[in-house]
Amino acid sequence: MSALVHTLAQIGARSPSKTAIVDGARVVSYAALLAKIARATRFLVHEQSVRAGDRVASVVASGEDTIVLLFACAAIGATFVPLNTRLAPGEVAALVHTCRPRLVLGDTGGLGIGAGISLPPSLGEDASWPVSPSYAASASVTRSDAPAVLLFTSGSTGAPKGVCITEAQIVANARATKDAWDLSDRDVTVNAAPMFHAGGLFVLTLPLLLAGGTVVTMSRFDESAWAALSASHGATIGFGVPTMLERLARDPSFDAIARTSRLWVSGGAPCPPSVFAAFREKGVRLIAGFGMTEVGPNCFQPVDGMDEASVGVPSAGLVATLVTDGQALDPNADGTGELWLAGPQVAAGYFERDDETRATFVGGAVRTGDVFTRKKGLYFVTGRVKDMYISGGENVYAGEVERVLALHPAVLEAAIVGVPDATWGEVGHAFVVSRTVLDEAEVRAFVRERLAAYKVPKRVFTLDALPRTASGKVAKGALPTRAPLVQPPACGTDFQPPARGTDFQGSSLVRDFPGS
Repeated sequence: MSALVHTLAQIGARSPSKTAIVDGARVVSYAALLAKIARATRFLVHEQSVRAGDRVASVVASGEDTIVLLFACAAIGATFVPLNTRLAPGEVAALVHTCRPRLVLGDTGGLGIGAGISLPPSLGEDASWPVSPSYAASASVTRSDAPAVLLFTSGSTGAPKGVCITEAQIVANARATKDAWDLSDRDVTVNAAPMFHAGGLFVLTLPLLLAGGTVVTMSRFDESAWAALSASHGATIGFGVPTMLERLARDPSFDAIARTSRLWVSGGAPCPPSVFAAFREKGVRLIAGFGMTEVGPNCFQPVDGMDEASVGVPSAGLVATLVTDGQALDPNADGTGELWLAGPQVAAGYFERDDETRATFVGGAVRTGDVFTRKKGLYFVTGRVKDMYISGGENVYAGEVERVLALHPAVLEAAIVGVPDATWGEVGHAFVVSRTVLDEAEVRAFVRERLAAYKVPKRVFTLDALPRTASGKVAKGALPTRAPLVQPPACGTDFQPPARGTDFQGSSLVRDFPGS
C-alpha cells in the first residue's frame, strides 16, 4: 500500500473537516481531498486502464488537480509526470516523447502530441465516495523504491533531465522537513512556486499536507496576489526564491503577514543581506535553505543562533561529505569541497540516462556539484563546481563574489561569470541590479576591500533585471549576451569579444531548487 496515501488517509480519519487545500474559490477538506483522490484513482484504473509502472503525464495549472493526481498515481503504483505548463509546445512535445506516458491529462491543444484527456468533472465534485486506503484494490501493491514522480529539471543548459523520485524519498523528505521546521496541523502556507518543480511540490506542499496543515495554491506567480493570500489566510510559513521574497517584503500586506508568520525559507539562489534585513525589521524569521531535485529537496535545517549566510546542518537522515581533489575531508574538520549527500532522501537516478546517473549517483550518494565550506559544524554555500573560473591560476567561485557584491548598499542582485582574457586566462564580469546609478570603479574597490585581488570582477555591468529560468533562478548562460561589447584589453593583444551565445564555464547548470 502507498505510504503517501496511507498517511493522508490517517489524517483524514482524524481531522476530516480540516482544510487541506485552498485553490481559488475551492476550499477542500481532508475528507474531500481523499474522496477526490478515490475518484481519480477509479478514473485512471477503470476508465484509462492505468496500471502500476505506467507513467501518467499532466499539463495542468491547478495545484489541487496536481496534488490529487500525484496521490492517485501513488495509490496505483504509477509514475506521475507533471509537465512545465510554461514551456513552448515543441518543448512539451519533446518531454512527452522522452517519457512516453500511457496518457497525458489536461489541455494539450496545439502541443502536437495528440488529444489530451481531460479530467472528468466528477473529480472536482464533493459527492459522497467511500474513503479507504484500499480504494485502489485492483492495482498492484506499490513499492517504496519505484519511481512515484518523474520531475524534469529546468535545465539552463542542455536538455532537461528527468529525475526519478521514489515514494521513500518523498516520505523521508516530508519527515525530515517536519522535524527541521517544526511543521504541524496549525501551519498554513501559500505556495507560489510551480508544482512541476521540486520547489512547488516538495519544499512545503507535500510535507505540510502529510503533517495535516493547509496549503493555499496559486496557478501562477503574482507578487501582489501572493502577499494578499498570505495575509488573508494567516500564513505561518512560506518559501520563495530571493527575488520573490524581496518583492514580498516591499508589499503593503507584509505587515499583516508578519503578524502570523513564524518562519520563511529562501532557496534557489544566494539570499541578499537586504532581504534578510527586510524580514528581520518586521520580526519575521528568514532562513537560507539549500536543496536540489535529486536530494530531498530540503537538505539542511537551521540551528539556533546560526549565521544568516549559513544553511545550517544536514537534515535528519542525510550524511554530508565534502570532497576535494578526490578525497573526503574529515567530517569533524573545517574545510571546503564539493558536497556529496547520502541518505533516504536521495532519488533513484535519471530517467533513461545511465551515464549521467552513474556520474552523479555514486555509491548511494549524490555528487551535488555545489562547493560548500564547513565552519564550526555549520555549512555555507560557496558556489557551483561548474560555476567557477580560473583567473591567473586561482580558482574563483562565483557564489563567494556574488555574496560580497550583494553587501553593497546599492546592489539588489548580482551575478558573475568568467570570460576569456588574454592575460589572466579568465576574468569575472559582474552583472548587477541596483537601486541607483553605480560607479564601476567604486564597486570594484568595494569588493577589493573584502576579497583577494584576483576575485575582483574585471567589469561591472548594470541591468534592469537578471535573466531567469522558469524556476526563478538566474540564467547565467544569457548574461554575457546582455553586456555591451567589451573593449580589447590595453595590453595590445588581438583579443576579441566573446561571440554572442557563448556557453562560458561558470554559466552552466543552475540548480532547480533552493536551494534547485
